Amino acid sequence: MKYILGFLLFLSAIGLSIYGFKSHIEKQKEYIKRALTTPPNLSIETILGKNLPTQKIVDDDSLLGIDNNHNEIRDDIELKIFAAFKTPIQRAIFLQSFRAEQRMLTDPYLIKNAKIWAKATDEVLGCIGYLHEYKNIPLNKKVANTILSWRYNNEKRVSKYFEYDQALSGGVYSIPKSWSQYCQFDVEAVLKLEENQSY
Repeated sequence: MKYILGFLLFLSAIGLSIYGFKSHIEKQKEYIKRALTTPPNLSIETILGKNLPTQKIVDDDSLLGIDNNHNEIRDDIELKIFAAFKTPIQRAIFLQSFRAEQRMLTDPYLIKNAKIWAKATDEVLGCIGYLHEYKNIPLNKKVANTILSWRYNNEKRVSKYFEYDQALSGGVYSIPKSWSQYCQFDVEAVLKLEENQSY
């Protein structure tokens, strides 16, 4: 009887392990789906700063930081974008870029899903290429390089970035083609704002 009970407990433990493994795989698949799903376009209200964070504390020492207005962009970064850039098109580009990276950092399976996220976060380069080639809009590279430091500005974010970068090492990656569909905002509407100087 003792051996039978032990055997049944053993089978139960195996069953729980298999269930846990399947659950783990399903959760990873959810985040892969998230990486492959293009988020909704940034609203004109967001690009105009109609809902900027107003709280005094806009960042902390956590990995994901603070997002009080729930637009998937860290509050401290959102405020810095609006302080650094005065044109809606540049704000839109960097809001899209930072939103992509923030979505990436929410993935607990980021290291396993690194190559999928790399493709998703690089889509903004296709948007920038489109704006440059077809709309004659240059990107201030000096400013762009400066704000890269905004993304990973504490120990947890830097550590996660190094893990992510290591997971991508050895791979071959291409820059997305210049394509308007890579812009996660209404390009024509945002350009019209600039023409009318209504921001």
